[in-house]
Amino acid sequence: MLLKYKFKPVLVTSVYGMSHFGMKRDKVIKAHVHLPKAIEMIFVDYGKISLKLGSKSFVVKPGECIMFSSGVKHSFAGVEGAPFDYLNIMFRGTIPSTIFNNIFPVNRKCFELMGQLKQESTQEQLHGREIIASFLTIFLGFLIRQIEGAVPENMPESVNYKRYQSKIVNRALKIIAEEYSKPLNIKMLCKSVGIGDSRLRQLIKRETGENFSTLLHRQRVAVAKHLLNDGTYSLAEIANAVGYNYPAFFFTIFKRITGLTPGAYAISLGEPTEKR
Repeated sequence: MLLKYKFKPVLVTSVYGMSHFGMKRDKVIKAHVHLPKAIEMIFVDYGKISLKLGSKSFVVKPGECIMFSSGVKHSFAGVEGAPFDYLNIMFRGTIPSTIFNNIFPVNRKCFELMGQLKQESTQEQLHGREIIASFLTIFLGFLIRQIEGAVPENMPESVNYKRYQSKIVNRALKIIAEEYSKPLNIKMLCKSVGIGDSRLRQLIKRETGENFSTLLHRQRVAVAKHLLNDGTYSLAEIANAVGYNYPAFFFTIFKRITGLTPGAYAISLGEPTEKR
């Protein structure tokens, strides 16, 4: 990858402060306002926070974050007076308006970055400010990716791709490769290629040696492996991105095809041999 450009920060242009707090029982942060035109982020890693933001109220749970304009009056405390820990960051930059005043659970990659930010906030080391700004920029980039559901464009075209004798089969496989994330079924496929159910099943089986559902699952698992290697998305997000509404079913299919669970595959950082 050739990277030849001048870099100008956009997501984070300046950082005003970052602190990691642990609050005891019945601790209340009274209503207050910070610097105008700044952005404040609260990430909770223990307990639950009841946040009052202007006229709105939120409950932020462990592993969740919320960002808002620091010029808005806000206050917060532990839910039912319970103790809580949180990371507080004040910065300036440009982020999508959809992120403001919404609670987001962070994925595995973002959670790791939060840990690195907390570590930098508790000890002053060489180039600490630059590292904090860089980690925060990376965190925001991955969070925006997570929220907007961006899936990398360089997905595998089709694990089932091969020039078959039948144009119908080739067209069907192309549709599977393009529409795998949708609730695709054999009847929809038949309608798209303009052929009857039994005839399409017969052609697919004769030329590929597989049935429709197996080809669809293989395509979804291939994309899931790509996303697992990327390391940005949670398992639930990946399951949803490749077309499975239920993570448990995704886990079952993934293990049936690869011989590993999605979690084990992510840890292996390798390409397991597929079972046929």
